[in-house]
Formats: sequence, C-alpha cells, structure tokens
Amino acid sequence: LNTSRPLFKDQTVRQAVSYAIDRTALLKLSGLNSGKPNDQVLPPGLPGYKPITIYPDRPNIAKAKQLLGGRTGKVVLYTGNDPTSLAQAEVLRQNLKSIGLELVPKSFTFAVLITKTGIKGEPFDINSIAWFADYPDPYDFINILLSGKTIAKENNVNTAYFDDPETEY
Repeated sequence: LNTSRPLFKDQTVRQAVSYAIDRTALLKLSGLNSGKPNDQVLPPGLPGYKPITIYPDRPNIAKAKQLLGGRTGKVVLYTGNDPTSLAQAEVLRQNLKSIGLELVPKSFTFAVLITKTGIKGEPFDINSIAWFADYPDPYDFINILLSGKTIAKENNVNTAYFDDPETEY
C-alpha cells in the first residue's frame, strides 16, 4: 500500500483494507502448495518471525467498514499482466468493492511494473508483487522494503514509500 498517496496516508484506511483482503483466495490462485497466508512483513522461517495473526486470512468486512468510516474512493492497483496477477486483481477488486472502494487495476509486464512502481510520485495506491528472501536475514525485508532513508526519485524497492523516522533501524 503506497503510503505517499492521499487515501493510504491514513493508517486507519490501510488497516481497513488489510481487514478486507481475502489472503486465502489470493494464495489459492498461486497454485497448489504455494504457501500459507501471512499478514506480516517477515515470512515464516526468517529470524524474528513470530506466528501471530494480525489480520484474518478471510475478510472481516464489518471491521473493515468500521475502520473506513464511510470513506469511499478509487484505488489504483499496479499489477503484472500474467494470468495469476490478473485473477488476484479481480479478487482484490471484489474485496475492496465490499467496503466501498473502487479498484482500478492497471497491468504491466514485470519489467515495466518494477520500473513504474520504483518512480517516486507514480500514481498507484497498491503494488501487487512478491518479494522473496535472497538470504535468511530480516534486513532483506524490513530495511530494504521499508526504510525511508533509501527513497529516491526512481529505482525504489520501498514501493510503499513508507517513511517514518520512528521505525528506522
């Protein structure tokens, strides 16, 4: 979720969307044995991971609507143009529609998706892309993906554009 965009600057809206997402349905579209739903930055098996559930694997629409507080709007999704990404975009569209948000998916080849989401100010609200552990170190997720110190004009991997000095490591 792109925290530099008007809708997702609000932590409560980000939480509402997190309650609305059907993680189980999204994962099923990735194929048999593709993993287990997870709502954390760190994947299971990495040091520091704790098996807790912050958000449910299935949507909690009532909680999402409560947090959203009647707000509505359009949400621009940048995603891949492969069949799995397009099917997942449809799940997200239905999930967000159920809480009053209109998802506008825009699909790109992988190279274009990486380039576009890496440009600071690119008008997307959600970037749907996987991040895999290159090595078993939480730094590869927390510091690489969420450090505001590395945000530049382009070539960003912190596509959440999360920049909170209080959470810097």
